Amino acid sequence: MDQYIMAIDQGTTSTRAILFDSESNIISVAQKELENFYPHPGWVEQNANDIWASTVGVMFEVLAKSGIREQQIVQKAASKCGLCGGVRI
Repeated sequence: MDQYIMAIDQGTTSTRAILFDSESNIISVAQKELENFYPHPGWVEQNANDIWASTVGVMFEVLAKSGIREQQIVQKAASKCGLCGGVRI
């Protein structure tokens, strides 16, 4: 059974999931835009529920587009600029 790595990048403007094979080739990509709120000059806020929903959504989308089964994912990694604490995926 082939094995894959899923990377998740949760940024200021969107959430993206990228699926890689064991040779580091990109197999599939999914991205969802996020809404930002600007309550004060120089501030930006996002809805935590939107962040979570977009993360789960792109994970399922990248699998659906590729035809890869969840059991073939051997590693998941996430990145979020400014994220406090850790999140288990």
